Amino acid sequence: MSKTIKILIVDDHSMVRKGTQLTLRDLGDVLTLEAATGKQAREVIALNHDLELILLDIDLPDTNGLTLLRSIRRSHPMIPVVMISASDCPSVVESSAKEGARGFIHKSNNDETMMTTIKQVLSGSICFPPSLLSYNLEIQHKTDPARDFGLTPRQHEVLILLTLGSPNKVIADKLGCSEPTIRVHITAIFKALGVRNRTEATVEARQNGLVETS
Repeated sequence: MSKTIKILIVDDHSMVRKGTQLTLRDLGDVLTLEAATGKQAREVIALNHDLELILLDIDLPDTNGLTLLRSIRRSHPMIPVVMISASDCPSVVESSAKEGARGFIHKSNNDETMMTTIKQVLSGSICFPPSLLSYNLEIQHKTDPARDFGLTPRQHEVLILLTLGSPNKVIADKLGCSEPTIRVHITAIFKALGVRNRTEATVEARQNGLVETS
């Protein structure tokens, strides 16, 4: 049985949301949730911690999409966000990347381009249109503190949740792992960071840019 992919579409235009829903059918078994405002988006996210992707319009009636992106990155750092905009201004794309978005889709993009971006982000990659970036995104993301410490992507995910104060059972549930597996990851994290407990790991992670502090 194929795994259901849960995706939240945040856009104040119902036709855009419906059109995006139709496009996402190509992914297979997809459950799409909708929000027309930043307030609605926060409410949906609060009730759906298992979201695998958020498609977020930059222009919302009650908030700036980049402000909402910043909030999502703080409260739910494991959920990848792809920004959607009618603007092709390079500064908008750059701001999205700098705030932690994993990808960017212009509203004029065809379905194929949209799906390529979404599939790459779902697979763990970063996908921005090079033609709209005035700097080299690869260089920007080349410095990876987690990789520098020898942490795997999964160990980094565990570390982020650990620094949020999540107990092992909660971490296991969120990541779809067993508690013994989480304990193994935490042991490896402590060794990589040279620490003895969660408190020291949290301090070390924040000091070395392994987790967001704002």
